[in-house]
Amino acid sequence: MDNRISEIRKQIRALRVSMIEAEAIMRAQINRDESCAFVAGDLLKMRAVMSVLVRERAVLGDREPILVNRFFVPRRAPAPRPVAVRPVNCQLVPAVHMRDREVRDRRYREAVGDDRQPAADRILVAQPARGSASVAAG
Repeated sequence: MDNRISEIRKQIRALRVSMIEAEAIMRAQINRDESCAFVAGDLLKMRAVMSVLVRERAVLGDREPILVNRFFVPRRAPAPRPVAVRPVNCQLVPAVHMRDREVRDRRYREAVGDDRQPAADRILVAQPARGSASVAAG
């Protein structure tokens, strides 16, 4: 009797692996928009055989779970997890809107003899994003 139970357990393990492979093939055919009727019919036959084996196993008194060692293959790629980022209410734009002031300041520096470069020429200036309320610096 123990030999018959271990034989049934081996058949169930092999059948589970075959069913998982058939389901993967069927999913691939569905994704390619192909007919999967043949594989689906085979899968139904495997389920019928599985139910007979499970009934026979229960009659023999085996109630322990049957573990199948396999590598888990997800159905679809995992969705990217959103990164928690604080929204920024300003966007960086080139400091082109300050050209008139820069020209005036540059002429002044040349007249005075100051050779330092103003910050507006070295970096981008942060401006409030369009449509967002401007926050007063305080």
